Amino acid sequence: MAKIKGYVRLRPEETIGYCVGCNKLVHRTKKAECENGHPEFMVHGAYVLKEGEEMPELPRFNWGAFFMPPIWGPAYGAWAGIIVLPLWLFLDSVLRSAIYTIQPSAATSAKIVTYGLAVLLPILTIALMGWIASRGWGFAWRRTFKTGYDEVTFKQFKKRQYIWAGVSAILFVALMSGAVYYWMNILPAQVAGLS
Repeated sequence: MAKIKGYVRLRPEETIGYCVGCNKLVHRTKKAECENGHPEFMVHGAYVLKEGEEMPELPRFNWGAFFMPPIWGPAYGAWAGIIVLPLWLFLDSVLRSAIYTIQPSAATSAKIVTYGLAVLLPILTIALMGWIASRGWGFAWRRTFKTGYDEVTFKQFKKRQYIWAGVSAILFVALMSGAVYYWMNILPAQVAGLS
């Protein structure tokens, strides 16, 4: 290691990073590539293993990313998470139309579109949330260990993600409880008032 202005200059082969292609932590080669042959641009973040420290493993699913992608995503550079919020809102409108608004006398094409969206949109939304969560630990790794000089240990990193998971789960349950209350108590009264 060469010393540069108070920092130790890291050689790529002395660090591990997150490989997007492998979806796991990998050792880097001298060319900063993944040990499995993926190019340098696919390996993100740098973490120096201490003497005798084993290669850490990232969990497969990030629950914080799953429950609250609109908040967790931008915090960790997964901007696709923002798309989930409009999907949630659009899903509410589509379900309302499918259950309360569409009339038996409506055109067949309108029924097909409305009921089709009512089936496909929840699947698409959950699939996107699942994809973000399956890649969530990698996104968090990349944002947390950008340079290799970060003062965060792997244990602290995992603890932060578990805190995110707990807080996100609480927020998700609160939002879903509010949505269920709205659908069970407020919406029927509004629809009955419109009829």
